[in-house]
Amino acid sequence: MTLGHDTTQATAAPVRFSCARYEAMVTAGVFGEDDHIGLLQGVIVHMPLQHVPHATSVVKLNKKLVAAYGDDAEVRPQLPFAAGPDSMPEPDLAVVPLGQTDHHPTRAILIVEVADTSSATDRIVKASIYAAAGVPE
Repeated sequence: MTLGHDTTQATAAPVRFSCARYEAMVTAGVFGEDDHIGLLQGVIVHMPLQHVPHATSVVKLNKKLVAAYGDDAEVRPQLPFAAGPDSMPEPDLAVVPLGQTDHHPTRAILIVEVADTSSATDRIVKASIYAAAGVPE
């Protein structure tokens, strides 16, 4: 007599989060201030720490964009961008139209990602998120 064993295993699927649920978790203190995370396509992902060349580039670009856009737009360094119902990346720089102050901006004129260790994520995943959100550049 042979005892049958079920050899099939349940496939684990990632839990997907909406921006609203993600923000509720952040507000509730689920994540610490030192947790470098972002919400990309419904998945909470670890974001790499910034090295000195990355940070220096962001500071220099921020100054140039502020000078270029002046009072015609807002330059937001490393702040949330509501790119859709399930993505809230924090681009290195986002130039957004004025008047989006009561919520995270949902529109952007320009988004800049400075990439050293995150170039694959920036070019593939984030680029598609920004394109879907209608960011022209």
